[in-house]
Amino acid sequence: MSDDVTVTVGDAVVVADPGPVTAAGLPVGDLAAILAIDDSTEEWVDVPEWKCKVQVKSLSKATQIQVRRQSTSKRGEIDEAKFEGLLFIAGVVQPHFQAEHLPRLMGKSSGPFTKVVNRILVVSGMADDDQDEGTDEDTFQD
Repeated sequence: MSDDVTVTVGDAVVVADPGPVTAAGLPVGDLAAILAIDDSTEEWVDVPEWKCKVQVKSLSKATQIQVRRQSTSKRGEIDEAKFEGLLFIAGVVQPHFQAEHLPRLMGKSSGPFTKVVNRILVVSGMADDDQDEGTDEDTFQD
């Protein structure tokens, strides 16, 4: 049995070799295609406590590392407030927040802020989707 792909174009039949295929049925990645694809994600998060929705985006690996470094002390301890604040600023697309807004946001109820941060973590692949509505204590994956 052949793994060739047969495609009919008009009256012509074209047979193409898709190359090696993984157990999941996906072809082996092509470097140029992987580097060219836009794998970022954006989505809206309903925040009824704020009577609005906000748009969040996935963070690149470079941004994730930068946020961790900026939140980590010289002794290797992560400042959780700084980490969450930087995640929020980096991951919220609309409305546009800046660092100067963080003290006021941090002074508000933790629920809505945590909901938004958790969604940024999920769309960025930094947390599992079942943690989306979790508490502060079960938010982060190492």
